[in-house]
Amino acid sequence: MNEEKIKSRIKLFERCYLLLIVLTVALLLYGIAILVEYDTFEYIFGPALFLYIYIMIYIGLRCTKQWVASLILFTSAFGMLTVLFGLADTYDSPTEFAIYRAIDFAFMALFVYQMIFFSRRNVRRYFKATSRTFFN
Repeated sequence: MNEEKIKSRIKLFERCYLLLIVLTVALLLYGIAILVEYDTFEYIFGPALFLYIYIMIYIGLRCTKQWVASLILFTSAFGMLTVLFGLADTYDSPTEFAIYRAIDFAFMALFVYQMIFFSRRNVRRYFKATSRTFFN
């Protein structure tokens, strides 16, 4: 894969992470809004953690930091496990089930593609990542 193709794919990942940041901010604001009703921080802690990770990945991709490939590989592996464990969840309605499964499979496709893309030697070379992870 040549450097121009790598740059175009990285731009695509930047856009994906920017969209994830916007959606996570909306989810975080929703969690803050229902905090008054439920009096629990579980609706805030998860989105806040994801927001931090997504911002770090976005900045790393934008600035071509050498640690971003390892961070993406780690979060993709963790995300895949989370989605796989979430497949055992049950839902009240078939519509809710279909929506959650579509979201799960979209994230799973993103995670798998990220693991394939960022574990390539020439992509890691593009980021000047010299450290080895258990993914390569």
